[in-house]
Amino acid sequence: MNENFPRVDNNLLNCYESKLLRDIKPIQFISPLLAKLSEDDFKTIQNDLKQNPEILMPEEYDEIEINSTTFIPPPVLAAWRPIMFEERNFPVHIKRINQVVRYADWNWTPYGPMLFQRGVIFDKIAYKNIFTMDEADILEGLGKSVALMCKTLSGRAVRPVTTLMNAILPFRIIDQINKDLKTSLTVFEIGSGTAYLGPITVNKGNRYFSTDVAQAYYLWQHHLLEFTCPKGVMDYARIGSAEYITDDVNAACIPWWKFLEITQGSFIVKSDVVYANGCLCEMSTDARSTVISTVKLMIKSNKLGMVFYIGAGDDSKYSVESLCSEFELNGFIKVPNIPFTIWVLNDDAKHYFQILFKDGINLYLNDKNTKGFYPIDMIMKIPRAEAPVDAMYVEKLFNWRLPYLD
Repeated sequence: MNENFPRVDNNLLNCYESKLLRDIKPIQFISPLLAKLSEDDFKTIQNDLKQNPEILMPEEYDEIEINSTTFIPPPVLAAWRPIMFEERNFPVHIKRINQVVRYADWNWTPYGPMLFQRGVIFDKIAYKNIFTMDEADILEGLGKSVALMCKTLSGRAVRPVTTLMNAILPFRIIDQINKDLKTSLTVFEIGSGTAYLGPITVNKGNRYFSTDVAQAYYLWQHHLLEFTCPKGVMDYARIGSAEYITDDVNAACIPWWKFLEITQGSFIVKSDVVYANGCLCEMSTDARSTVISTVKLMIKSNKLGMVFYIGAGDDSKYSVESLCSEFELNGFIKVPNIPFTIWVLNDDAKHYFQILFKDGINLYLNDKNTKGFYPIDMIMKIPRAEAPVDAMYVEKLFNWRLPYLD
């Protein structure tokens, strides 16, 4: 068995229901801003985006970044760049807010069609094509809200597919901890990308903070949380003088230069869980060292504080071995014999998570009466008119038709 490639498991094929046992009941992901979007309010908000205080415009972010980084030395500026994107000429800087919808989804992978194939298991990313109706409710509800957000910002509705589906796995992990500890958690995501984990975890009573060094993704995260979290988002690019995150904040964006203040002790952020997926091997060595030492500060007050990821990112430049060595040098302990990677700071936490995930990652069930298991193509379908912007290209390049309703 080669864990680097997806495979079909016959036992998984036999788990599926032949039809949905109930209708999908979309969960409402609605902020005060999204709640205002009646037809009249939609026209007002869209026609006057620059005057709407909830909308963070690219030029505002750029100006704040310039002013906030004046006294940061050049080697630090060089380290805190989206270097993997830049080396591949992948654009992560926008000039107009409507361009942010480019970042709503990412289907540009040959593995895309395989992930939607029934019975597929992909051990490398702890993926199994099996979902519950409660997870379907999340996917449908958040997908609808994102489509409305994109329509507001750009005039075109865009509903995500692959990256939204991928957010279910880390959510399952967090939910498994929630249920076992019977408490809510503060989750900090580093290199958040599309950040769909954010509104999902906040909807379930957790707090969620994100940071990203790429301007375009940071703007995407700001607007996603502003449109889909119950109290919107607290953006610390705009609140440069803040010394800590107040207890009433349940969703926050923290720019990279403010993240550096955590290490310096001038900005206090505490977290129970840090999620850093697909990015740690893609950072400069200086940025990665800072991230690891900073997350140690963030989680050390919780005896079960942990850092986790499913994948470390493209390791063609910085190896997974060097990443593990860096964690170990900072006093972290790796949790063995589980299907994803957790780093903790003490043996008690190692033992706890090893026991919690010894049988794998549980599917999410909100209702004990929910029954049935389904492949993703049965529960996730999108209107063709709301297709992600890369849909036409992946259909030709990878011969993959996204799961359309029509």
